[in-house]
Amino acid sequence: MSRFSFLVRPPRGIVAAVLATSLLGCDDGPSGPDGATRLRVRNASTVELQNLLVVLPTEERIAAVSLAAGGTTGYVAVRTAYRYAYVEASVAGRHIVLQPIDYVGEQPLGAGCFTYDLRVDADQRFLSIAARTETGC
Repeated sequence: MSRFSFLVRPPRGIVAAVLATSLLGCDDGPSGPDGATRLRVRNASTVELQNLLVVLPTEERIAAVSLAAGGTTGYVAVRTAYRYAYVEASVAGRHIVLQPIDYVGEQPLGAGCFTYDLRVDADQRFLSIAARTETGC
């Protein structure tokens, strides 16, 4: 898994719209209709993530003003997700970014429920991401 920092940032939309989209989540609960991809984000770090933004290749976004250590967002139905994504957050006032180069050769996660586990390194300079499949979400 590659880690990148301080590279190109995607354009920011209206924060309220992003937050509303991520907070509303799914109308029909986390398991939703058959064939849906449900995604959530977990802060697997020991520090709080602030101004969290996860951007999928389809420009779908998951955002949180603050995500405590060990905290998890709700599930969001998405069109396409891979085992990694663009992520930016602030940690102790430092802005950090994980910037994928591309998704060439990657397979979509597919139907089901998945969690992106985000970790910040000990120096609080780099983010890492790992997707895992959830059973019975």
